[in-house]
Amino acid sequence: MMAQLLPASEQMLLQNSQMDFATIRARQQQHIRRVHILAPALCRIIQGHKILHWQRQTLKITPNDLLLFPAGAVVDIENHPEQQLYNAEIVSFPLPLIHHYQLMRKAHAGTLQPSAPVITSLSMPMTPELDFCWQTLTHSIQQPLSWPVQQHFAQGLLLALEGSVLLENLLVIEQHQLRHKLQQLFLRQCGLDWKLADAAHWLHLGESIIRRKLAEEGSSFRQVLDEVRFTVALGMVQTTDLPISRVAEHCGYESASRFSVKFKSMYGISPSELRIK
Repeated sequence: MMAQLLPASEQMLLQNSQMDFATIRARQQQHIRRVHILAPALCRIIQGHKILHWQRQTLKITPNDLLLFPAGAVVDIENHPEQQLYNAEIVSFPLPLIHHYQLMRKAHAGTLQPSAPVITSLSMPMTPELDFCWQTLTHSIQQPLSWPVQQHFAQGLLLALEGSVLLENLLVIEQHQLRHKLQQLFLRQCGLDWKLADAAHWLHLGESIIRRKLAEEGSSFRQVLDEVRFTVALGMVQTTDLPISRVAEHCGYESASRFSVKFKSMYGISPSELRIK
């Protein structure tokens, strides 16, 4: 049976109205390996520090920094508490908002600061201006205020980043890759029993074409599906109090024990270990 999604118009409405804000807290050191970043996100450490391993670099992120998780990156993460608490805030940006900002940049190319060259940098110092924009944006999401108001404050934060390497890396989205298109499809309802035929139907591509293109990108249908499901699961485990069985069900697993085994094989830490307070 073909996987049933919401109508396209409803999907776009849901996607446009979602800018996720999450708080991650831990009282013990955590090491999470090979975390796939599906959407661009910014992170601010409130207490403790984070060690990020990315492209042969090791970065230490403190409360004095603003950290970027660029879409498409795969990172190893260590969360280190200070005075028995690690606390961080993360905002992820939906692709329509990124596209809207890119169009605005083109329209105002003469008035914005020149773009910085893209280099392998994922952090920058937190300035008073960035601090103000960050707090305004996160408060608007938590309230929550209307989507147009949230979008306005998000664009304010991006404007405060103009001229920085961080912004240039945030705006890089590899949309031409089939892997990216599949990720966005699975994110709509990652718990569905997705089959290759379903993806072929929704993407208007032949099954053999999907297999070949994914192989050329060094991936496979099942690998992309697992990446999406367990990225969603990781976020739910870290930021909600839902039972592990509910998280497993949401991500397409009937058995919580099988889900936990797979989770640990991917991240090097089990869901229950990640939730130790």
